[in-house]
Order: sequence, then C-alpha cells, then structure tokens
Amino acid sequence: MLDAAIIGGGAAGFFAAINIKEKHPNWKIQIFEKSPTCLGKVKISGGGRCNVTHHCFDPNTLVNYYPRGSRELLSVFNRFNPKHTIDWFRERNVILKAEFDGRMFPISDDSQTIVKCFLDACSNLDIKINTRSAVSKISKSSDYFEFVTDSDVFHCKNLIICTGSSEHFWNILKSLGHSVINPVPSLFTFNSKDPLITDLMGLSLPLVQVKLSLNKEDLKANGIKEKSVIQQGPLLITHWGLSGPAILKLSSVCARVLHQLNYHFDIQLNFNSLTTDETFKILTEAKQTHLKKQITNTPLFEFPSRFWDRLIDISIGKK
Repeated sequence: MLDAAIIGGGAAGFFAAINIKEKHPNWKIQIFEKSPTCLGKVKISGGGRCNVTHHCFDPNTLVNYYPRGSRELLSVFNRFNPKHTIDWFRERNVILKAEFDGRMFPISDDSQTIVKCFLDACSNLDIKINTRSAVSKISKSSDYFEFVTDSDVFHCKNLIICTGSSEHFWNILKSLGHSVINPVPSLFTFNSKDPLITDLMGLSLPLVQVKLSLNKEDLKANGIKEKSVIQQGPLLITHWGLSGPAILKLSSVCARVLHQLNYHFDIQLNFNSLTTDETFKILTEAKQTHLKKQITNTPLFEFPSRFWDRLIDISIGKK
C-alpha cells in the first residue's frame, strides 16, 4: 500500500511528489509515467532552456496573467508564488535569472538543469519512478484507491493526477464523479502562409506588438477585455508561421474565441512597437545621415538584414 501515488511524470508530478515526501518523510511515494522517460516537456520548454516561472511577486498582479481562473488562483498565489519557486530551486542549488520580458530561466540556460534537479531530489528522497506504466483504470473504496497499470495493480491512500491534457484521464475522472469543463487548445503558435514571412524560418525580432482582429461581441461574451487582444514581446518566425511570448499569450487569452472561429482569424503586427510617426522620423534621419548606404547594410530597429530584404521586396511588389 502506497501512502501517495502520483500519476504523470511531468514537472507537476515531480514537484508534487518531492514536496509531499519532504513534509512526510516516512511516506511511501511513487510516480507513474506512461512514457519511457519522464520530464520530456520540461526538456524542450523555452527552446531547450526551460522558462521556469515569471518575475512577478505580487499575487494581485500575477493573476492578471491568467485569462481564466484568476479569482480561484489568488488564494493559491498568496500561499505559493514565483518568489517561493525561486527560493525552492535555490535551496536545491539551482539559480534562476529574469529576462527583460519577465520570463525566468536557470542561469545555465539549459533545461537539463531543471530535469536533473527533479531527478536528484527524487533519488535523495527515495521516491520511486515507474516509467512505461500507463494507468488504464482507477477505482475508489472507502479507504484507498486502486489503479491498474500495464504490469500490475496498485493501492494507495492518496492519489494525485498530473496528466495534463489527457482525454483518457478526463474520462477516468468523470467516472469517479468529477466534472470536466470542455477544454480547448491554449498556448499554441499561429500558422500563416503570408508572403512576408515565407522562408524566413528561424528569424527573430526583438519587440513586436501583435493584435488580434476579433469581434467585440465575441470578446465580451467570453469575458475578454479588448486591451487583452494586444500583446508585445519577441517574435519568432517558424516553418509554419509565428511563435514567441506575445503569440503564446494571445492564444491563451483568446483560446475559446479562436476555437469558435475554427482558428481562422486576422492579426496585425507592429514589428518595432513604435507609432507610424516615430518610425518615419527614424527612417528620415537615417536617410539623411547615410545618403549613400542601403537600408539592408545599415538595418534599423534591430531587424535582421534578410527581414529588411523581404520588406523591400514586398513594398516594390516582388513578392
């Protein structure tokens, strides 16, 4: 009989297991993961650097970053917020750093630092990790839970589900009497075949303002403030379209509206986050200062040269 079983070997599962074990050293705790390895998403998050948390320590401000459930999260963040997260990792010899947009990474800039931290903690605390252990069924008696894996049947006094967006587990939870709000995708990149970004994969721009052109009534019906459809931050051009912090934030804020639109919508991009007048002033001054130079040889706004090449081609009708 286990004192606690954690289903799901991701960041949430490991964090739960470690904290429970530290508070109850005598408990027998195990993690169950269906994949051959654990912490796969941690490994690839943040472009392989792992953006651990956000540099915001006021709970009332922090909840504004969550488009849904902010009221419920307020009490949670008053008990444990990014400041506690930073301290938690520091106690385990992992130092986090903040970047200009608030994202926080390990100073190593390597997600393996976080993976190793979790694995070492489990090893030191004698928390067993079961991989290739998909759970197919869970039942509950008055005293314990029973769950079935590919290889065995287990019993535990406490059961924690950390399986993320698993429809299989949503159905299991429903069978146990829980209700599940109909989910929609969130935190996704945008697909686009616009000529402006075609074949520019891997190119990044430092500070771009992105605006979703959405119906005001749709926003109101979903409780979304109009100012929330405008975000800014670094922009990454991918093989299929657009990514980066601003894009991901918009996909989160407007997740249900975009789902209702079947993911066909228009966006407006301000590539330097300046006004038209400010942009023309800088361009005019550059032209007067560098009369004999081409813009691609003296790129402005921290735009890469090949992005200027594309802007020029578009403006003269080559694309």
